[in-house]
Amino acid sequence: MNTPNLRTMPAGEPFDRLATALLALLDSARPADPQGDRLAGWKPVRGECHDNVDRWVALYPEARAVRGWRHEDFNGVTHKFVAHSAIRTAGGLVDVTLPCTEPARPFIEHPREVCGFFAVLCRVGLDYPAHEFRVELAALADEIEANRDFTLDEPVDGHCL
Repeated sequence: MNTPNLRTMPAGEPFDRLATALLALLDSARPADPQGDRLAGWKPVRGECHDNVDRWVALYPEARAVRGWRHEDFNGVTHKFVAHSAIRTAGGLVDVTLPCTEPARPFIEHPREVCGFFAVLCRVGLDYPAHEFRVELAALADEIEANRDFTLDEPVDGHCL
């Protein structure tokens, strides 16, 4: 497979390998059905998806915790992935944190062959939050930057701006 030149934020390993793996899995990714507000007797804590999933699995041991990446956005140059947890049931992936009004977005199970999920999130010394992961298609970003017009308009009356 010919991998495009990628830039990742955070940068370096294992993020470079993670980017390649996530992009390879993106086309086949399915959303986790957001049901956090529809589950009887369930009160999820917003922003605490990993703990919500752990609580759910403790209550319902037949469910399996799935750690991965929710594909939030792609602007043509940069993909934005957010660390997220869901549960796998016999019926598929269910998001026990987000309400049903939240858009269903592709969810990619963390590729374990790259590294551990929580090892990425708990990595020390990052200057970018590890729960948010961005993958930039470097060639496209460079092309856009090269074609950007930075020329200032000439003042019409000859005075400095």
